[in-house]
Amino acid sequence: MAKYGCLLILLLFGLLAVEVWVYLLVSQAFRPPEYLVPILVMIGMGIVGYKVIRYHVPRMAQSVLTGSVGRHFVGIIAGALMIFPGLASDALGLLLLLPGINHICGKACNVIAMSVLRNTMKKMFNGMGGAGGVGGFSFPGMKPGAAMKPDEQASFPRKTPKTYDTKAEKHD
Repeated sequence: MAKYGCLLILLLFGLLAVEVWVYLLVSQAFRPPEYLVPILVMIGMGIVGYKVIRYHVPRMAQSVLTGSVGRHFVGIIAGALMIFPGLASDALGLLLLLPGINHICGKACNVIAMSVLRNTMKKMFNGMGGAGGVGGFSFPGMKPGAAMKPDEQASFPRKTPKTYDTKAEKHD
């Protein structure tokens, strides 16, 4: 598994090098100082991407509750693409912010986000005992998510406690 993480990092560095190279090619078309234009564009797009993420992140919690998380999720992805230096990533980030594309991608991300949230909540609920636990807690030996019948809920666990007679018997 660690091999794939290192491969991903190397791939990201390679992508970064290609994007900077494309910026340098574009800057040669203009004739101000050679490295000034791409550096200014990278800094400017990084600032814009940061502002886009800063706009969408605080609105995520409320949008999860209303079921419209997709639009803000696409906005965060677009902002992250704009922060990542490169001409192609900046163009894709700006493209994702266009209203029509944002709406279409937002619907798809909304479906994905809600299914992930639903599955996560289901796992959390089953991990706490699910429908089988009393008050969300399970008992030893009880299968997670196993439903109990109403008459079993009152007598679970089934071991009957010992009864001690506390009244002293009178012997005549």
